[in-house]
Amino acid sequence: MTIIYDLPEYWDAKSRATIELAALVVGTALAPHTGLDPAASFEAVFGEQHVRYNGAIKYWAYSTGNKVIFRRGYVLLPLLVHEWGHTFDRRAKLQPSGLVVQITNLVNKARLWPGMHPFGLEGYDCNERWANLFADYCLQMLARNAAGDELRAWFGSNMGAWVEIARTR
Repeated sequence: MTIIYDLPEYWDAKSRATIELAALVVGTALAPHTGLDPAASFEAVFGEQHVRYNGAIKYWAYSTGNKVIFRRGYVLLPLLVHEWGHTFDRRAKLQPSGLVVQITNLVNKARLWPGMHPFGLEGYDCNERWANLFADYCLQMLARNAAGDELRAWFGSNMGAWVEIARTR
């Protein structure tokens, strides 16, 4: 995994460990679709990723291009997985977020927590719903019920194609 810590002196060991664990969590979720180990899966889909701080941002974090920008002090594992969900969606040409609107009722029954960008928060849209769902999937936080099983099957039937699109970018 290639993670570049912009201004490396600002990144303590705990934050670095959280970021590296998040990359392995995401890579583990992608591994069945890449045929690679978790670290190589993350690298194949995301390539080089930069992390940086910006104390002036409005939210805890946001992603753009191959960067995740944090407000200092908010390096949280589910937050980073959520932000990499946005990155994945963009790399997969917005196909995942475009489809998530079709399964809204299923998502509402299968998710266990409101995610890092809850419904009703300013800017909530299908892209945020996708990033929350991606985090739920990667962190294995989908409900253990019929809706959760159906949503895991939906991921299983679509993720391979999305991974291929993201890898060929």
